[in-house]
Amino acid sequence: RRPPTLGAPWYAQALAADPRVVFLPTQAQEMIAVATGNVVSLVATLHDPVIGARLGAVRVDLDARAVAGVVQRVSLGTQGHLLVLSPQGALVYPIDADGASVGLAQAIVARRQLGASGRLRLTHGGQGLLVTYDTSPASGWIVAGVVPTARLLSGANYLRAFILTVAALCVLAGALGAALAVAGLTRPLRQLRRAMAQVEAKRDFATRVDVRSEDEVGQLAHGFNAMIDEIQRLVDDVLRAQLHEREAELHALQSQIKPHFLYNTLESINMLALTHGDREVSRMVTSLGRLLRHAIGAGEPLISVREELEHVRHYMVVQHMRYGDRITITTEIDPSLFDRLIPRLALQPIVENALTHGLEPRPGPGWVRVRGSAVDSDAVFTVEDNGMGMDAETLVGLRARLEEDLPRDGRSIGLANVHRRIHLHCGMEYGLLVESAPGEGTRVTMRVPRLAPARDRETAALSGAD
Repeated sequence: RRPPTLGAPWYAQALAADPRVVFLPTQAQEMIAVATGNVVSLVATLHDPVIGARLGAVRVDLDARAVAGVVQRVSLGTQGHLLVLSPQGALVYPIDADGASVGLAQAIVARRQLGASGRLRLTHGGQGLLVTYDTSPASGWIVAGVVPTARLLSGANYLRAFILTVAALCVLAGALGAALAVAGLTRPLRQLRRAMAQVEAKRDFATRVDVRSEDEVGQLAHGFNAMIDEIQRLVDDVLRAQLHEREAELHALQSQIKPHFLYNTLESINMLALTHGDREVSRMVTSLGRLLRHAIGAGEPLISVREELEHVRHYMVVQHMRYGDRITITTEIDPSLFDRLIPRLALQPIVENALTHGLEPRPGPGWVRVRGSAVDSDAVFTVEDNGMGMDAETLVGLRARLEEDLPRDGRSIGLANVHRRIHLHCGMEYGLLVESAPGEGTRVTMRVPRLAPARDRETAALSGAD
């Protein structure tokens, strides 16, 4: 009769196993009659190298409690535990496994992937589990560490709550800091707005903003104060200008009596000359009256070139009585400029300056030429004489005096007056240019813009009257 061992399943498994060592999971001890509890067995086959056959097997039983003592040294926390199972899912540890552990072992074997190690996420007994397993290369047993997912996530949940709390505190601190910063920034802006409202509502130009910083808001406050100072200065200038204008109007009203008396006197002289048959004197007196009416009478500051040339003609009629035929004047004006506007008394003072300073000191006959032409968008007039001329030093001094408001030495007042009025009416890029050389005469060039024709001005005035 065969021995009982030869018919045991573990014996047949050992003979058929490859490799020749088989590890048996926890089982009851059956080799001796005395009950010693559960054991873990190691079975090695005996092999005859001569005939190439397996002769039998040797089984070594280990007390399962000794294996459990080794495994229990591994700690996975209060809720985690360790499983040791065979490739077929039989539990090696724990020794006294309950149904739940057996089912978990079978689920691990069924779900594990190819390979010696890995991780699984299982739901067993209504609880989420994270399983980390590794396979022993010697025994083929699977060592699996099982930890509840909730346990693993408890630290993450705590960290998440901590981060959210810190983030909320940071947001609150940031909001508080932003509110304080905005309040600090808007406070001077509100002060500036109140100051602007006070200036707008009450016209209180004494209002100023207290500047306490040099940042952008402080610079804005500086700019506001500077603007108010400039507005105050401009208002004062306007008030002074209005006062001067009223004073000038009063003086003009008072002085109207004097020109009226002068015109009446000249008219009486004219009638007396006609009575005595002296037509030359009558013509001179008539020209002088018209000359004075043009020079000191009321009127527009801008007149046509035609009117200005008529004024020059009357001036030469008066001067003819003084110089006779010694001085001649010729005019060459582009007809397209006759109706263009130029400042009143622009050409006559230049002609007068040519006679007084250029031709009168020079003996013999002399001439004055007045020319006018259109150059691009400007009108250019030249008054040229063949008088004494001037040297370079005198010319430089004259040009410098033209830029003064009023020459200090009283010379060239007429030219400076014309130059200044052209600046005021036409702009700083327009005015007079004086050229001269000793013994070669003087040429004065006047450049003005080609302003609207006089007839257009009259039409606009009539339209405004309607």
